[in-house]
Amino acid sequence: MNYNEQLRQKITAAEQRRIEATAILKAAKSQRKTGFAEFIHDMLFGLGLRNIFYGIYDVALLTIVIAGAIIALLNGLPADYGQINPNIYGIMFAASPAVYMAFFLLAFLKERSGGGFDVKMTCRYTALHLCAFRMFLCGIFCMIFNVAAAGILAVRAGVDFAEIAAISFSSLFLFALVMILSLLRFGTKGCIVPAAVMAMCVIMSVFQWYNALLRSIPTAAYVVLGAVLLVLNQSVLNKINRRFSYAVR
Repeated sequence: MNYNEQLRQKITAAEQRRIEATAILKAAKSQRKTGFAEFIHDMLFGLGLRNIFYGIYDVALLTIVIAGAIIALLNGLPADYGQINPNIYGIMFAASPAVYMAFFLLAFLKERSGGGFDVKMTCRYTALHLCAFRMFLCGIFCMIFNVAAAGILAVRAGVDFAEIAAISFSSLFLFALVMILSLLRFGTKGCIVPAAVMAMCVIMSVFQWYNALLRSIPTAAYVVLGAVLLVLNQSVLNKINRRFSYAVR
């Protein structure tokens, strides 16, 4: 076989491989990544709430009990509590994300310590997908809870409902953002960061100047801040979905 025939065979083989590769690519179904709305729909109607909360039913129940205990405590406040305790704004800012933090930290720690975390990260619905969706649902629950708590405080303590609700709204999503970023950055050790921030806010609530500062901020500013933080939280959750995204089947 001369040189020309060998060259012709190599070219023919290369062309055949190119044709086969093109045919495989055309036959393969293109996969699209899920958006946030598709992710929520797929988790809710595809996986289902029963599977989403599988293994943390006790954590969810404990969270509801904590929320109920807080509501009962607020209902027991004296009618003049707003005059007795002028630090109510600082306390509300520090306590608003308490239920959210309790659920998320307990669920996250149980997920990490329960074993099989690495295996779950290889599934179609990874542990981070479950975590992101649980945070989404818990955020909705805590918003409703905080509105109810603000309403009770407005009646029992004589404070302005709009102010208290706006403060709790911005505080909730501020702590939520700090929490998720800390956990993504530091892993389980990141739990220390939001806990430390909450402890600092509790300590600060003792000081009159801090409460006066919180009260001096316009209600509209709290609403805008909360809305921005809410968008940032959704953006982070969406990045989690895309980073560990699964293809729609």
